[in-house]
Amino acid sequence: DAKKDPVPAMKIGYEYSEKLHDYEKALEWYKYADSMIPLGENSYFACYALQKLKRYDEAISWCKKAIDLKWDKALFRMGKVLELKKEFNKAIKYYEQSFKKDKDKVAANNLGLIFSLELKEYDKAELWFKKSIQEGYQLAYKNFSIFYHKRLKNDIKASAYAIAVIDT
Repeated sequence: DAKKDPVPAMKIGYEYSEKLHDYEKALEWYKYADSMIPLGENSYFACYALQKLKRYDEAISWCKKAIDLKWDKALFRMGKVLELKKEFNKAIKYYEQSFKKDKDKVAANNLGLIFSLELKEYDKAELWFKKSIQEGYQLAYKNFSIFYHKRLKNDIKASAYAIAVIDT
């Protein structure tokens, strides 16, 4: 019963978010669920809904709550919100924690992108793209190929990484 149990309330919020893309309505349900019992997963979903609504400061507070409640997936989400706010050094910290805890291949890829596109620290970008590829993230091959072509002007390596994902 969603009126008395936070888990069904959270699941209703999730349906609004993922099926209907009504993030405001989803957030109402997440807040309601939180009023019963704070749960890390619920706080994470609230952070995501607020990210989608571009209400980044609120998203950060919900992500912090999720992290405090030991919901490790919120480390990645916090990194993403901070990246969207262009707070790259803070985003790096959370993406690195996400990778360290869960071998999060998307976090590694996003670190590669931040170091390549935003901070122009190409050695670090290369390191993180390689870690993402080692964890099996297909999109990292494409990003790494673009990195070699545009940033390092190395079309031989760019071609090798582009070829690696043909038919995948």
